[in-house]
Amino acid sequence: MASILQGMSGGAPALMAFCEVACPKRVKNIDAAKAVAEALGPQYKHCTATEGDQRGITCAAVWNTSQLDENTAARRLHAVIDDVTGGEYGRPILELQLTASGSDRTFTLFVNHWTSRREENTEGRRTLAGAHLVRLTQRKVVKGGDFTGNPKALVLAVGDFNDEPYNPSLVDPSGRSSRPLVVRDRTAVLKRRPATLAPVLYNASWSLLGERQTRTEEIAAGREKPAGTYLFSEVGKGQWNTFDQVLVSAGMLEGDPPVFDDGSLAVYCPFELVNTDGVPEMTSDHFPIRFALNL
Repeated sequence: MASILQGMSGGAPALMAFCEVACPKRVKNIDAAKAVAEALGPQYKHCTATEGDQRGITCAAVWNTSQLDENTAARRLHAVIDDVTGGEYGRPILELQLTASGSDRTFTLFVNHWTSRREENTEGRRTLAGAHLVRLTQRKVVKGGDFTGNPKALVLAVGDFNDEPYNPSLVDPSGRSSRPLVVRDRTAVLKRRPATLAPVLYNASWSLLGERQTRTEEIAAGREKPAGTYLFSEVGKGQWNTFDQVLVSAGMLEGDPPVFDDGSLAVYCPFELVNTDGVPEMTSDHFPIRFALNL
């Protein structure tokens, strides 16, 4: 895994988020983020949301400490709780606060891994997770009423959402907003008034949805990019989904150049991750996505 990450852009990224790392059955109770950080070198640090995760489905992050500094006091793990029943659903959301070395630019990272679709009647759990993520973001970026956030705050939410960009959990999870809370229109996010609750996040991942994209330099000439980020191909059939996404606040879209480089977002699928048909090997069925931040 470390060698694949190092090939993403001529070297390992400054920041990596993990939502699910499948391991052979013979490998038990491995902290994948810790293992990757150790393989990449002493300058890398990691944070894993929960310990003892034998299935490898917990949220985690790895970052280069020569490029990013963490405010450990701001580290949080947010349980997804139903306000009505009080029950806890799905995996917690990992929050980290990172600052670019030699810069005053600090951003909040939310790492998500929402409930799988394999079980029946799980849409409500993902919708709860979406509503929770939106509330966490509103506390950061809304200023007015009950909120004391900074409209220019830098918020980055990534993960395996197990839903498409157009599903309710990623558009209007509260179901009570007059406008969508997460949108594909960056201008709408930029024009939101400080005290307005919606929209608070721009979903850049629509560009990855359902289209064959031009191959990038790491893929052999003539082979096509996937029509999404995920394909469950264990039985040799299935359809592409775009479950792996990146959402950003208005602050990430400001500046010259903007902090979030919209045009850099792409699915990363080198030879090591695909079979001869260009689809993911085995049931490790998610491709990584990559993008650049100007910090």
